Amino acid sequence: MNRFQRPGRFLGRLGTVAALAAVSAFGAPAMADGGIPRGNGILFEPGNPAHIVIRSIYWGLFEERSVQNGFKLLCSQAYGGKALNPEDHPTVVTQGGRILVANDFAGLISSDDSCDWKQVDAFNGEPVQGLAPADATGKSFVAVTVQGENSGVTSRVYSSTDRGDTWTRLKGAIQADISISGIAVAPSDPMRIYAVGVGINNGPRMVAVSTDGGATFNMLPVGAMMEYDATQIAPLSVVGIVPNDPNTLFVRANGSDTAGYVLADELWVSSDAGKTWKKAYQPADMHDLPGFALTPDGKSVLISGPAEGIKQATLSDVVAAKDGAFTQIFSGNVWGLAFIDGKLYAGNDDYAMKPPFMLGVSTDQGKTFSPLLHHCDVGFPTCSPTSTMTQVCTEQWTRYSGYVTDYIDVCHGGAAGAAGAGGSAASSGMGGVGGTAGTTMSGAGGTAGAIDSAGGGSGAVTEPSNNAGGVGGSMPVKVTSGGCSVERAPGSRPVPSTLMSLAALTVAAMRLRRAKCRSRAGTGA
Repeated sequence: MNRFQRPGRFLGRLGTVAALAAVSAFGAPAMADGGIPRGNGILFEPGNPAHIVIRSIYWGLFEERSVQNGFKLLCSQAYGGKALNPEDHPTVVTQGGRILVANDFAGLISSDDSCDWKQVDAFNGEPVQGLAPADATGKSFVAVTVQGENSGVTSRVYSSTDRGDTWTRLKGAIQADISISGIAVAPSDPMRIYAVGVGINNGPRMVAVSTDGGATFNMLPVGAMMEYDATQIAPLSVVGIVPNDPNTLFVRANGSDTAGYVLADELWVSSDAGKTWKKAYQPADMHDLPGFALTPDGKSVLISGPAEGIKQATLSDVVAAKDGAFTQIFSGNVWGLAFIDGKLYAGNDDYAMKPPFMLGVSTDQGKTFSPLLHHCDVGFPTCSPTSTMTQVCTEQWTRYSGYVTDYIDVCHGGAAGAAGAGGSAASSGMGGVGGTAGTTMSGAGGTAGAIDSAGGGSGAVTEPSNNAGGVGGSMPVKVTSGGCSVERAPGSRPVPSTLMSLAALTVAAMRLRRAKCRSRAGTGA
């Protein structure tokens, strides 16, 4: 699902004309919008459930290290990705809060504080495709690389026992020309390793099984080739292993993007360590199935998707491939799922849910959810000026069509207008009910610009910037709305006064369109 670009938004005639005019005036599109941030995956630091990391295929990671600090955006550029591209990188959180991201050709990227990120130089330049915990303590992990060699590919498995500082290649060999994309270790048996992938040139789906900690691997097919279309590559991942049974595992074949559908996702199950397989579930049409969770006792299976809601079945019914085994327990659009401390967490895109949330928690096994995060609750990390985060992610936060202008400003009903050329101060737009216009104040010799905003709840402005020169401002501006507040980072790119009306027209059309769409969804944002 992560290899297909999300279609661009349709802005209507007004927005389209303005966007085309902006291309002509600036020489490049003024808007480089990505997809919607959503909770595709939910991770917790071992032993510290207050440290939460949400993995979104757009924008990057959303992290909360403590409730007091709130969620921060860790843009994809920090670990070698691109915030506006759909990217689904395997990610883990170690003991002590370190984050490890397997980013293909960029290698394995690590951060201890979410500010500075570095490449772990342990794989001889081999692209890192898979990453997974090897124990519950958060100290041991396994990774898989896939290297093009001799007109084919070679997959190799590595292990670490020091939170990813050093890695050792395991002795067991994976069959040549099998491109491994997912790996997992059984919770009840650390010697049991499963690695799944597909053969090149429309080859079969395969699982490499080790019962001796990676000293040897036995290759087995995942289903018969007549049961799927091998010409349509669907990357495989091990989404779950039953907590008290190392022989029962679930594998997902990822057939579709959340917007650019190709094939429906498939969920497969084996109860004999990969020897035989049954298709446990496949959504109707070409829908996505990103969420999977096993109840802590291992007796029930939960799945989720934007068209499926949350569905539940007993493990025994799923293993037996019983017709109609899954029944819906929650009807809202849901992406990621995770159990911890007896609570079920769900990820969403914050627009179609009632109540809306990007991350929610349930104490009644998924029947109802309480919101924990909205996309407007996100802030930018406080890092040193020389940190990776400040150097490469500030632009994604502050730029035109960055996270602030695309989401936070829209949440609060009005965005700050850009200062007029030569101006001396700028003030944020007052986001009244229905969208009161935001204006810029011109200084001596300056020309005021205006940006209309539409929709959103009532907004208020505090701490306006007041610095000589006025273009962009240098002090943070805090915008509050409905109990939600965020400091917008300074340094907005100046816009020439002669083009201000053109930029205003583009932004106004974009926000008006979003306001109408979100009003229909019942979010009021």
